[in-house]
Amino acid sequence: MAQGADIDYESVSSYTVTVTVTDGLDALGNADSSADDSKQVNISVIDVDETEPVTPDVSEPEVEQQAEPEQQAEPEQQAEPEQQAESAVELEEPRPNAAPSLSAPAGLEVAENSPASTAVGDPVPATDPEGDTLTFALSGAAEFSIDPATGQITVAEGAALDHESASSYTVTVTVSDGLDAAGNADPSADDSAQIAIAVTDVDEPPARPGAPSLTQDSASPTTTLIAAWDAPSNAGGPAITGYDLRYRAKGAADWTDQPVSGTATTTAIGGLEPGTAYEAQVRATSDEGAGPWSEPGSGSTARPFGKTVYPFHEGGIAKAAAPTPTPAPAPTAAPAQSGLRVINPSDKNYRQGETIRSFNVIVFGGPTSVTLSGLPDGLSYASGAVSGTVASDAEVGDYSVTITASDADGVGATGEFTITVTEPGAGILQLRLFSVPVWQLSLVPASLLLLLLAYRRWRSRRAEATLGRAR
Repeated sequence: MAQGADIDYESVSSYTVTVTVTDGLDALGNADSSADDSKQVNISVIDVDETEPVTPDVSEPEVEQQAEPEQQAEPEQQAEPEQQAESAVELEEPRPNAAPSLSAPAGLEVAENSPASTAVGDPVPATDPEGDTLTFALSGAAEFSIDPATGQITVAEGAALDHESASSYTVTVTVSDGLDAAGNADPSADDSAQIAIAVTDVDEPPARPGAPSLTQDSASPTTTLIAAWDAPSNAGGPAITGYDLRYRAKGAADWTDQPVSGTATTTAIGGLEPGTAYEAQVRATSDEGAGPWSEPGSGSTARPFGKTVYPFHEGGIAKAAAPTPTPAPAPTAAPAQSGLRVINPSDKNYRQGETIRSFNVIVFGGPTSVTLSGLPDGLSYASGAVSGTVASDAEVGDYSVTITASDADGVGATGEFTITVTEPGAGILQLRLFSVPVWQLSLVPASLLLLLLAYRRWRSRRAEATLGRAR
């Protein structure tokens, strides 16, 4: 034991030293001080009792008989702590060491999107004949880590497991007992195994879209609102396959479903009440389910314009009735078949030879064909609109027009509306302050009719005179 060494079992219970030997010569007999052989030796420190020395009680010295100093018994010498420890040092040879082994578990799996530290199966099993402390390590996939002491595989920090991107991983796990076969320190791996980890799929419905906007349709603002919205972010998820939309009048309890064609982010909601506020919600769908409903978006249909009617009666003009609003006929929805829905246009009135203002025919549900039958001569349907000029020899009367829409399976829906054709001179006689159907002139006394015509002529001359003075 080295001079001044402090051997303490409680601090260090064993040491490993390397002993070398040399004969001072090389193989040719020349002087050579390098080591010729070496050996690692384990030194165990044995624990011993370390009792405090006993201090004799000298408070009452004995006076009866005192021995001469040279005759007093020498006190028994106690070994110093260093001497005790030195006597307890034993040398032992390194013991042979058997390597540990591990088994590759089968069927390990973890759900996609699992957070960091999620355990993947049970700890990897490993055994060591001497029961040495084992150390585990993992390589091959940064998405996973292993506890070096227990062998438990977990999801690594920052990993983003996605079944659609990678459905499985293969990792390599190693184990070491820290010793070589001779029992010397050696941190290299003693055994390894490849382990497969499956990433299971979970339903990932689309995210929530923003609230849809509801704006009045320019062609029918009193009865139709156009809903529009932005597609939600869907990074890393299954593709969006469509949308669901529902609407209701504000304050109503029940929702009404509105078909949406494919992945379009806009649709027309028809058949609404004029001058009414509505709200709508939308959600995205995919092969893995429907996402959450959006916040409600709101909008209102337009109020209809009214007109004043002055009726004629036998014997003179009756007192004008108070102006009453006359709502435009609201389109009615034909019964839906196979998801199709036809919005019937309002009835029309045209004269022979009149070039009409084109109007749209709206069909929801993604029809593959739409046809119209029963149109007056000169009018035609194409690209979703009716246009043309009524033939000058078209038969006067009511035309019942039928709308037929069908889908890819040949199943469809129908609707209808009426077009009335009159002669060019028929219709309404426009006067300055009133409108009178021609057939009602027979009910007006001749004197009153002459008076009205004279009044109209006077107003016309007055306007001409005013215009002349302005020049």
